[in-house]
Amino acid sequence: MQALIMIGFIFICMSALVLVFSTPLFSFLDKAETGRNHHIDGLRFFLAIFVAFHHMIYCYRWYHGLDWTPDNILYPFNAQLGPFAVTLFFMLSSYLITRRNYSNTAEWIQFYIKRFFRIAPMAWFSALICIVTALVYGNGFHDIDAYAASEWMNFGISLERHDINSFYKMWVVNAGVMWTLSWEWMLYFSLPIIMILREKLPPFTVSALMIFSCAYGYAMYNDSNILLLSCFAYGILARDLQTQFKSSNAFKCIVSISMLVFIFGFGFGFGFPETAYTPYKIFFSFVLFLQICQGYDFGGLLRLPGVVRLGEISYSFYLLHGTFLFYVNRAVFNTHISPLLYGAILVVTFLCTAIASSLTFIFIEKPGMRLGKLIGKRFVIQPSA
Repeated sequence: MQALIMIGFIFICMSALVLVFSTPLFSFLDKAETGRNHHIDGLRFFLAIFVAFHHMIYCYRWYHGLDWTPDNILYPFNAQLGPFAVTLFFMLSSYLITRRNYSNTAEWIQFYIKRFFRIAPMAWFSALICIVTALVYGNGFHDIDAYAASEWMNFGISLERHDINSFYKMWVVNAGVMWTLSWEWMLYFSLPIIMILREKLPPFTVSALMIFSCAYGYAMYNDSNILLLSCFAYGILARDLQTQFKSSNAFKCIVSISMLVFIFGFGFGFGFPETAYTPYKIFFSFVLFLQICQGYDFGGLLRLPGVVRLGEISYSFYLLHGTFLFYVNRAVFNTHISPLLYGAILVVTFLCTAIASSLTFIFIEKPGMRLGKLIGKRFVIQPSA
């Protein structure tokens, strides 16, 4: 019964967000680019909101004295949402950045400049909120570490981010989401080697070798970090396979629904491991992701205007949802409100997060992207023909 209530809440919350963002009030988020895969934008929204629902339970349990660990998530369905979303996020990242070749040094410099200005501004904003929170609610300004502050402001390059002002587990303020940025930078820094190998070796060879290496490494060391690397490899493989065969929408629908049943069935005792990341779940996620790359949009769901608009602001939503959850739970802690009222507050919280994300997208993300393009064009000397 609890699982059904949680699924019902998730459905109501997502429906409310999509309905609100489908109104003309948020038409400023629409893009007029031709040839853009809008269903990929729609996918981004669902991945970001899945992470938020995953952290929603963590944050609630944290304020009730329990550790931020998977053992304290009481809802099996919810426990699968975060890892599933991260898996597809990583596949999507490698899928998108391998869509073109970078043939010279100038293009590589432009790529890194654009990536920096795409990621850093919002990462700085999120980190600044965490630092200010630690200063306000920490140990009375007695333990301010400049080096620790620099770790928070390095736009996600490092995995280490220490507490500031003795604020215990400061990363809880933004739900610790910046760890994925470190993996994204790892992908970007390894991309030149990957692209060189893709030019020299036959199709599928690089992605197949990466997947095989990850499988071998996981079998040897049983380290889930290796499985995260395989997500990038699967994203590249999806790029390679995307145009190799065609199938009907009916076939894509059957395959996609089957993969979702397999993935989330792990949490309901289908006889497979229930850990966050397993080779089986990542492979099933890849099969699902491939259907989406080939155009499957779940009957138009991923192309709904509200879904696409929310996907456009998904990066801001991803970085901000933890902060909203942190402060809302802090405000209602020990108020003894009913579960129904708490659920309503959470719906409003996610709506406020989305509205705030639309503002940070306009005033932080977009100026950053424009600046990255401007600097890339102005300071990179293009080679003569």
